[in-house]
Amino acid sequence: MAQRGVMFFQLPNIMAQQFGTNSWIMIPVFYLLSLFHIIVMYYGMRRQEFRSIPQLITEQLPKYVAVPLLTFIGIQFISIVYIVIHSYTLVFQYTNDTSVSINTLSLIVLGTALYCAWLGPYTMSKASIIFLALTCWSIGLELLQFTDFQIARLTPFIFYQAQPTAKGIAEIMSSFFGFELLMMMAPLLDNRTKWFRSVLLFNGFVAAYYLMYCLLVQGMLPLHQSSTMRYPVLRLYGGSRLTALENITDLLFIFMMFSAVVSAAMYIWSASRAIMQYQLQDRKRPVFLLLGLLCALLLIAPVSVEQFNMVNEIIAYGDWILIFTLIMLYWILPVRNDKTRSAMQHEDTSVHESACPQT
Repeated sequence: MAQRGVMFFQLPNIMAQQFGTNSWIMIPVFYLLSLFHIIVMYYGMRRQEFRSIPQLITEQLPKYVAVPLLTFIGIQFISIVYIVIHSYTLVFQYTNDTSVSINTLSLIVLGTALYCAWLGPYTMSKASIIFLALTCWSIGLELLQFTDFQIARLTPFIFYQAQPTAKGIAEIMSSFFGFELLMMMAPLLDNRTKWFRSVLLFNGFVAAYYLMYCLLVQGMLPLHQSSTMRYPVLRLYGGSRLTALENITDLLFIFMMFSAVVSAAMYIWSASRAIMQYQLQDRKRPVFLLLGLLCALLLIAPVSVEQFNMVNEIIAYGDWILIFTLIMLYWILPVRNDKTRSAMQHEDTSVHESACPQT
């Protein structure tokens, strides 16, 4: 659910810039790379008996390592919330009215996301199901809308004028991210493989959706347009001959707000779990107030498009580092069964009682 957002509006443009002609061929490559990450993550989680990353960090790492690492997780997730909401509001302003206040719309989306995150994973999962039911029908409609697709525009040349960069590859790969949230909610998942199969299925669904749009853009627009146009997907809708398409596009774009809300809510909830993990008391209200304040300050800060792209690049690199680190923790840290953890807790209790005897 957290994977599909406003990224697909801009993805064909980034693909054309990085890999030139027939860049759609690279979508399956990035899909396989994300699939490898998911499989390694799943077996690592199973190795650690499906304990969440915050649990694993606090149980097996010293405090001077655990606290900075959990703080980094929280900051990274809040940064992703900023990217998701700000990206949506930029596209909304671009397609509707330039007089729309980005700050006001961003704060509305943030408030809704905070409310969903406060209600918990069960509410977010129901919202995800509702959103998927509202939008899945649009895929077939989108395929029927474009009758000007020409295979000749794909050209026989592969990766002509390709200029791959680390920045572009990181941005493309970040469009497949979102599965790292499973490491935060591992205790809520059953030990069977049903949820794992669902993750693989939806990851393939997202890859097919990305592939469809990259093919459509490159089969309807020349390379110099698809590589320079910021939102080529919106250009396809604008060039359609269907008179009712404008209203349908507005409806689909409103549905995309649900995606931004649910994605932001999941990252806010995960950030709160990381921060509350090293607290002695479960202080949910102050933590959510702090996270909401941080997100609001980021969203109302005046930034240009160039500055936002630079921030997006830094956060994409941070996501790479975070996912690699968290997955490696599942494999590097020793496995501790329930008996070992119970013995350690009993030992800690005995030491505390001997140091602080009752009077």
